[in-house]
Amino acid sequence: MKNGSLNILIGGPAGSGIEKSGQVLALSFVRAGYFVFSNMEHSSQIRGGNNFLRLRIDENAHEVHTEETDAIIAFDKQTIDEHIHEVVEGGVIIFDGESVEIGNGVDSRFRGNDNNGVVKMIDVPLKKMASEDFGNPLVANMISLGVLFGLTEFEMSVIRGVLEKIWGKKGAEIITMNLKALDAGKKIADEKWTKGFVVKMPNRVDSRLRGNDTKSGNDSRMFLCGNDALCIGAIKAGCKFVGEYPMTPSSSVLHFMAGWAEKYGIVVKHVEDEIAAVHSVIGAGFAGVRAIAATSGGGFALMSEGIGLAGMNEVPIVVVDVMRPGPATGLPTRTGQGDLQFMIHAGQDDPIKIVLLASSPEECFEMGFEAFNLSEKYQLPVIIGYDKYLGEGYYTVPAFKKESLKIDRGKLLSASELEKISDYKRYLRTDDGVSPRAIPGQKNGIHRATSDEHTEYGEICEDAENRKAMVDKRMKKMEMALKELPGPELIGDADADITFVTWNSSVGACLEAAEILREKKKNINVLKIRTAWPFHKKETKEILKKVKRPILVEQNYNGQMGALIAEQTGIIIQEKILKYDGRPFTAKEIIENLK
Repeated sequence: MKNGSLNILIGGPAGSGIEKSGQVLALSFVRAGYFVFSNMEHSSQIRGGNNFLRLRIDENAHEVHTEETDAIIAFDKQTIDEHIHEVVEGGVIIFDGESVEIGNGVDSRFRGNDNNGVVKMIDVPLKKMASEDFGNPLVANMISLGVLFGLTEFEMSVIRGVLEKIWGKKGAEIITMNLKALDAGKKIADEKWTKGFVVKMPNRVDSRLRGNDTKSGNDSRMFLCGNDALCIGAIKAGCKFVGEYPMTPSSSVLHFMAGWAEKYGIVVKHVEDEIAAVHSVIGAGFAGVRAIAATSGGGFALMSEGIGLAGMNEVPIVVVDVMRPGPATGLPTRTGQGDLQFMIHAGQDDPIKIVLLASSPEECFEMGFEAFNLSEKYQLPVIIGYDKYLGEGYYTVPAFKKESLKIDRGKLLSASELEKISDYKRYLRTDDGVSPRAIPGQKNGIHRATSDEHTEYGEICEDAENRKAMVDKRMKKMEMALKELPGPELIGDADADITFVTWNSSVGACLEAAEILREKKKNINVLKIRTAWPFHKKETKEILKKVKRPILVEQNYNGQMGALIAEQTGIIIQEKILKYDGRPFTAKEIIENLK
């Protein structure tokens, strides 16, 4: 425990306001100049179960949680039972003893309501105060937050702007009530508990610089999740159509795009299922509109045939797979990386597609933009894959760099260019495999589009020679695309003793584990894979041939990235740290699994 660094867990049954409480905490500390990483773990039950939200607040940026907790706010006994062992010496647990009975199962060192224990059990009559003092049981959450703010001696002046941002549409009365509830909780901490908690969180930004948004002072930081970052990239790229059936953990893509649809002229369709979703974006792409569909593994399974159709017809579309554990429904609200091979092989035979792997909000934004350029330049589906932990995790990140971003629509023909073509062939065989593209309604651009094998004109054809020529044409595009796709990135000393080979959010955990080990005089680096298909076999092989001790780190049972690397390079990574329980990696967990 140290000042300026705080790990918080808020837990309770679904419907107890945990997410909103976390939002208040996170935005308050962001405005105070801290980096915040926040992630919600949901039970798949609509009501009941146990949900919890973690916040890691620090003077430096982090992309992964720790296994140690400084403060717990518990709205049920299950939260205490399951997480009490995480609380560090000097930590606190804030709860309402009238509704949360801790019982005799709690270790004696945690019991007692005084300032002398190793871990303080802070019993606050949250529900009673909320009902009797405010006439609203919902403000119990704000009272508990007030206690935490008081314990850390946090400057409350930044919080009004946060409440106005969250509840501004509900009116001044709601904001005032919540402010009073926070003050009531802070008063309890000030009078009885301040000396019992050693972590202090002073504001790191001059009050004159604070505004009413999530920026901290004059530093243009943002607080957003991976799904939001992807959407911002898509909007910047000119996406004008969204076809999606909501499926956790991708649903917020639909919500975000719907929220900004009117401002940016985007047509957003909540369709009846994922089959309709992929075919609606194929229709939009065929008509010349940049279109996206987001889903998870189960929905991606339904989209598989449509992705093959887009490849055969050479229609540009973007599909996002925010991964959760399967098969079937699996763990619908947890995280995993089990769809890698599925994304690569979606669509029968040898379907053409690009598969990108994001490992940070910045990469979600960059890939969310570039996927549209790639899909139109090479006239094929582009799939962006990342896990729930990244998609729904909230990060404090610098403002995205947009100056160098340029839209590239490839060989999309203008009306003047089509006037010069007397014999238009939609699937013309070219040196780079990419054909000049016309969209419906353009004069001289009439052509056929079919899911069958076809000639350069689009006419169905089963001729063997034509079949080979058209397959070669489509595969040529993959060869050309590989040259500009992001290759494997080796982070750290090239001569390291150990190399973690990983992808998606596991990159953040590996980087932190490497940093911790370097402090112990261990030389560790990280090999991050950013493109799954087509695969950079030459570059990856050159890196791995020089690696002393590669260790595969990923979240699936079979080590799918390791299998892909073995298939493409012939190098088999023997050591593996695999996790498939639906929970994300921590740095400590990776270190403990090193042999």
